[in-house]
Amino acid sequence: MLRRVLASAAACAALFALLAFQEVSFAWRDGRAGGSLSFDTGEIVNTISFFNKIYTDILVSDGVPAMLNKMPASKQIRHELFRHIGYLREHEYILIMDMADMRITTINSPAANIVEAVVFEEWNYLYQDLGTRSLASSIKGMGQGYRYTLRNSPEGWKIVDFQPEDVEVDPDESFKF
Repeated sequence: MLRRVLASAAACAALFALLAFQEVSFAWRDGRAGGSLSFDTGEIVNTISFFNKIYTDILVSDGVPAMLNKMPASKQIRHELFRHIGYLREHEYILIMDMADMRITTINSPAANIVEAVVFEEWNYLYQDLGTRSLASSIKGMGQGYRYTLRNSPEGWKIVDFQPEDVEVDPDESFKF
């Protein structure tokens, strides 16, 4: 089990290192292409990746907030996470999630210190019984596009919103889940 966790962590680290150098299209909201942008693509990728890691760690732990203050997200998003955990508790489940793949498709800068990143994510997930941690479902997979809105602050980039987004997926690329 430990080997599997370590192998998964190493694979994620390699994936996110590659994503930092991935070619991403940039545009201003008014349609201007390119331009001198005041952000580093790697920082945006790392922020989204770190956010997802902490988000899933808190879900898996049934709400242990050890890393909550390190999560690069607004207070509203952190509150929504705990509302989600409350819903799961009411139904006596724990949600276990693992990101299989993440692809940034576009990054837009609609205003100073604000970035929107459209991402396609693939996830594996299952439910466990809250009381016994026994399996309550089989492993499932899903792929979904998201639009993350990030704001630059003195502490660095923070996610202030994320919403589902339709993302066209290349039919030749197989899902990882």
